[in-house]
Amino acid sequence: MEMVQNTKDTEQNIEHIAEVLGIDRGCINYDEKEQVYLISALQELEKLEIKKEVNFSQLLNYPLKFIKCYFLQGLSVWKQEFKENLIFDNVVFSKNINFSRNTFYREVGFFGCEFENKLYLTQCVFQDNVMAFGVNLLSIDCRDSIFKKEVYFGREINDPNLEKGFHFGSCSFKDGNFLNCQFRDNVYFKNNEFHWASFQNARFYSNAYFDDSVFKDFADFNKCEFREIANFYGVTFEKTPSFFQALFKGNINLINASLKFDFKNLKTTIEQKYNIYNENKKIKPGTIITKYRKKSSDNFANDFRDSFRNLKNALIKDNNLLDASNFHKYELYSKEIELDSKENKTIKDKVEKWQLWFYRNLCDHHTDLVLNLKWLVYTIALYVLLLGKIPYVYPVAIFVFCVYVCMCGFKNIWLVISSAIVFITILNKPKIILGISNLFEKDLNLWQNFITTLYVIAIGLVLFSLQKTARKNSIVPN
Repeated sequence: MEMVQNTKDTEQNIEHIAEVLGIDRGCINYDEKEQVYLISALQELEKLEIKKEVNFSQLLNYPLKFIKCYFLQGLSVWKQEFKENLIFDNVVFSKNINFSRNTFYREVGFFGCEFENKLYLTQCVFQDNVMAFGVNLLSIDCRDSIFKKEVYFGREINDPNLEKGFHFGSCSFKDGNFLNCQFRDNVYFKNNEFHWASFQNARFYSNAYFDDSVFKDFADFNKCEFREIANFYGVTFEKTPSFFQALFKGNINLINASLKFDFKNLKTTIEQKYNIYNENKKIKPGTIITKYRKKSSDNFANDFRDSFRNLKNALIKDNNLLDASNFHKYELYSKEIELDSKENKTIKDKVEKWQLWFYRNLCDHHTDLVLNLKWLVYTIALYVLLLGKIPYVYPVAIFVFCVYVCMCGFKNIWLVISSAIVFITILNKPKIILGISNLFEKDLNLWQNFITTLYVIAIGLVLFSLQKTARKNSIVPN
C-alpha cells in the first residue's frame, strides 16, 4: 500500500513539474539511486527546449536534475528556500539567471553548462556544497553570499583532495564577483582561468586553493582574510594583483607562482585604477561636495605597496625568503611610482626616488643577477673607452668577438661590443680593470684621473650590488 502511494505521489509530482516547465511529462523520470527527478529530452542526443518562462518558486520542494536542456527564457526567483538538490548538467542558459537572496539547503551544481548571459547568486545562503565544473566564460555575481560547506569551481578527475566522481573540469570566468563573500569550509578554484576577478573583503574561514589558476586581468584580493592555508601554488598573474590590507592568519603558498608584469605594467595599472576611481567619483548635480574626497595617484601606488608588503611579510613568516624578495621588489616599484606621483616632493623624496630608480635599473632591486653582470661589463668597457687605452686587438680576440656577435644574432650589440672590449683588456692589460691602481700612475692626465675616480666609485657600487644580489638569490642566509 505504501509503495502504491509513493508511486502515486511520484506521478503527481512529475505531472506538476511538467506543467510548471511547460514540457512533455515523458521527459521527466524519477531516479531512485540519485533520488532526483531527471529532466531531459526523449531522444538521448537531443536537447530539451524549455520555452516557457519558468516560475521556479513552484519547484522548491523537488530534487531536480536538468540534463541537456536549453532554457530559452530567463530564470528569476528571489527570497525563497530551496529544500532539495538543484543540478544542471550540460544545460544552456540563453538569458540572465537570477537566483539571488535565496537559501539553498541542499547541493547546487552546474556541470558543463553554457551561460550566454550572467548568473546572479547574490546575498544567498548555501547550506550544502556548491559545484561548477567545466563551465567556460562564466559571468557570475556572488556578492554578499555565505557558503557554509565546500565550494568547487573546477577540479581534475585525479584530484587527491576530492572524492572520485564523474564530473570534473576546470572553469573559466569572464568575470567573477565574490565581493564580501564568506567561505566557511574549503574552497577550490583550481586550474581556473579568470579574465576578471574580485574577492574584495571575502572571508576564507578554512583552506582556499587557487592552484595553477591564471589571472589574465586584474585580480582584486583587497581586505581579504585567510584564516587557514591560502594556496596560490603555480598561479599566473598576467597583470598586477592587489592584496591591499589582506590578512593571512595561516600559511600562504606562492611556490612556482608566475608574476608576468614589470615596472611599466604596474605603473599602467596604477594609472588605470586612479582614472577609473576618479571618473566614477565625478561630482554630480545634487551631490554634497564635502562628502567627496579625491584620491591622488600616489595614494593608489601606496595601496599597491601595502599589497606587496602583505605578501612579502606572509612569505617571510613562512621562512620563504627567496619568494619574499620578489614581492619586496614589487613593493619598491610601488614606492618609486608613489614618490614620482607626489605633487609636492621634498628633497628627501627626490633623492629616494632616484636611488630606487638606480637600483631598479642596476639589478632589479637585487633580484636579477644577469642584469647586474651586464652592468659590470658595461661599466668596465665604458671606462676603458673613456680612458683611451684600448689594447691592441689580437687575432684571437677578433675571432671571439665574431663568435659573440653570431650567438646573439645582433640582438644586443652593445653587450657584444662591451664583452669584446673587456675580453681584450683582460688578455692585454688586466690591471686597467682594477681602476684604483691607475690613480698612482704618473702618465695619467687630469681627465683620466677624473674618469678613474668616477670609475672606482661606480665599480664599487656595482660589485657591492653584485655580491648582495648573488647572496639574495642563493640559499646563503643574509
